[in-house]
Amino acid sequence: MALIKAGRMPGSKMTRRSVFVTIFLSYLSIVLIPVSIGGVFYQQVEQSMVQNAIRTNTGLMEQFRQITESRLQDIDQLTNQIAIDPTINWLLNNAGKDTIEQRLKVIDTLKELKKYKSTSSFIDDFFIYFQGNDTVLSPEMKADADLYFSSILSYRDQSKEWVVNQLLRGLHHQVYLPSEALNELNLNMRAITYVQSLPYNDISDIKGQLVVLIPEDRLRQMLTQIEGVSDGSFAILNQQGQILMSTLNSQMNWDLVKEIKQGGAYHKIELGGQSMIVSEVNGSNGWRYLSVIPETIVLKDVLVFKKWTMVVISIGLLAGLLLSYIMAYRYYQPLREVIKVLAHRAPKEMRYRDEYELIKQSVLHTMDEEEKLRQTLAEQSPVLKANFLSRLIRGHVDLTQGVPETFGFMGVELSHPYYCVILIDIIDCSGFITGDTEREWGLARFVLMNLGQELLNEEGYMVELERDRLAVLLNLPDATASLERMKDEFLESMQAAVHQRFRMSIAIGVSSTHQGSDKISIAYGEAMTALDYWIIHGTSSLVYFEEIRTVKSTFYHYPIETEIQLMNLVKSGEGEQVERLLRHIFELNWQQEMMTPSSVRCLSIDLITTIMKILNSLQIEDQQVFGETIDPAAIDQRVLSIDAIADQIIKRYLLLSSYIEGERTDHHDRLYQRMKAFIEEHYDHPNLSLATMAEEFKMTPPYVSSFFKKYSGINITEYIATLRMEKSKEMLADRTLTLTEIAARIGYSSDVGFHRFFKKNEGITPGQYREMLEQKKES
Repeated sequence: MALIKAGRMPGSKMTRRSVFVTIFLSYLSIVLIPVSIGGVFYQQVEQSMVQNAIRTNTGLMEQFRQITESRLQDIDQLTNQIAIDPTINWLLNNAGKDTIEQRLKVIDTLKELKKYKSTSSFIDDFFIYFQGNDTVLSPEMKADADLYFSSILSYRDQSKEWVVNQLLRGLHHQVYLPSEALNELNLNMRAITYVQSLPYNDISDIKGQLVVLIPEDRLRQMLTQIEGVSDGSFAILNQQGQILMSTLNSQMNWDLVKEIKQGGAYHKIELGGQSMIVSEVNGSNGWRYLSVIPETIVLKDVLVFKKWTMVVISIGLLAGLLLSYIMAYRYYQPLREVIKVLAHRAPKEMRYRDEYELIKQSVLHTMDEEEKLRQTLAEQSPVLKANFLSRLIRGHVDLTQGVPETFGFMGVELSHPYYCVILIDIIDCSGFITGDTEREWGLARFVLMNLGQELLNEEGYMVELERDRLAVLLNLPDATASLERMKDEFLESMQAAVHQRFRMSIAIGVSSTHQGSDKISIAYGEAMTALDYWIIHGTSSLVYFEEIRTVKSTFYHYPIETEIQLMNLVKSGEGEQVERLLRHIFELNWQQEMMTPSSVRCLSIDLITTIMKILNSLQIEDQQVFGETIDPAAIDQRVLSIDAIADQIIKRYLLLSSYIEGERTDHHDRLYQRMKAFIEEHYDHPNLSLATMAEEFKMTPPYVSSFFKKYSGINITEYIATLRMEKSKEMLADRTLTLTEIAARIGYSSDVGFHRFFKKNEGITPGQYREMLEQKKES
């Protein structure tokens, strides 16, 4: 306690105990190295002992497997003897007869069966079932099957139907059934049942069954003969994973099958709340021999070794703990004297974990403060510069006084007297970005910024203005040769690089060259005016203000007479005439050399307004025709060229014309017949659908669907399916056509889809339907 009090300093935000603990733990970690090595050594010894126990168990199971398979050869020998016995084969073929010869042969067979039984002590009993007369022949007797299985040999836990299905009927080839509880002549036992159909090599005409009973007691006797088997339990599984025989209880058998699904030489599982180690050996006949031993027995020697190991380790840890404390206390004394001096000089707000950090912070405190200030300025410099350049280009910076000082403070170097502003709009970047998120747009701007700065070669600055717009401020030494060089070296190089390397389309507007920084905002306005003309010149356009300086606003051609004519054509449903008139209007206006962006905008709004007039006069909702609300100002001319604007407006007019035409009563019948004819003509096309029909008849899919269902009573999909079903049935009657050819002729790319479609509608497969047609022809 005296040591702790001496270490606390006035105003200090730490205690000297932290360093003392660090030193103490350092010495303690040295002590832990041999302890850790001992732990690793212990794990290796433990694993080695476990592996030895597993190998011992596996050897026992291998010995048991060899003995069992040698005994199973007795059953194979019995099966072969019965299979080749001429008398038994004669009885199988003449089982339905009741003659003196047949009775004599039964007597001879009984004698032979007794001889067969005496050849092996592994087989408890066996019998032959004759299917022809429903009788059972064993070494002791001949009896009816019902009498035999009710009074002589009965399966206590199974029904009569189970005996018939599992033993007396069907094809069985060397089938071993799981052990069952039997009652044979009032003697209770459990036995594994072996079933083999007779004749042995005839699988089409089964005339009888050979049934052999293998008592569990015989297998258990073999297990007791193996040294060391009493330490655990055993189980035998057949090829299907069923337990043929086990020394475990029924619940453990169920858990064992559930846990041991996959094969392997070694498993560790929980059975009955106890950890078990399972060793497995695979037999040549597909059986799996399992040894199940409690883990406590396997690790008995390991636990004793572990106990003494822990005692030794504990003693070593206590001794190392005491020695580490003594050494840490000794080496902390010089450090305490240094801390006394530094703690009084440290700022009160300074916090530190330990004495070492106090020393470090005392030395680096001044340097850290200076570095933080420089880092803050460096981090904010690019943001401040970009914001200043954006305001400078837009004319939001006061340049009446102190211009050089302002530029120097913001880190902007504009040493030449002439300026030119270039605006770049990203028109289409779908070939470069995959979405419409801010992250994707930021990536596109980043690419353009890097490319522009590289091409500028320190002759100006590039800054972001909006999501899809960037600005370039060029600082030029003169107004003639430099401008031409800028056009050749910067603008054309950038436009080509953006298109070829990044698959983006950009529009560029270039201002005139002005003298003086106070004219930068004027240059910005000129660049904005030039940029608007890209909708006339098209994507990837490069527009100079000098080229459109003399262009004056003109009148666009859309007189009231043309509007009335257009409205009448639309109301009449004359789609072709409507499209022809609209294209004529656009050609008259687009071909004007003096067409301005404002004229394009006004013409577009007028044409959309005409649509609204038509809808209002006919009292039709725009949602009903277009699926959305239309707005004259909805066409974003910043992202559309004049050709795209024209196509969009024409599409709206054609949709409205088709809708009005479709609503006319005298046209409905003809339209419905045209739809039916189109389906009958194209039912063999895989792409035939509601969408393709809507595109064919220039209508919206919802309107086509509701119109067809209104006149036919069913929807288009059901009508197509019904027609394809009728055609497929006709083709199935022709045996020269394969199912693949029929599938292709009714619009399916593969016979798999045709097979699924036919079965879903008819309940049978195409092949079964074709067989039904053949049967009807034959009858």
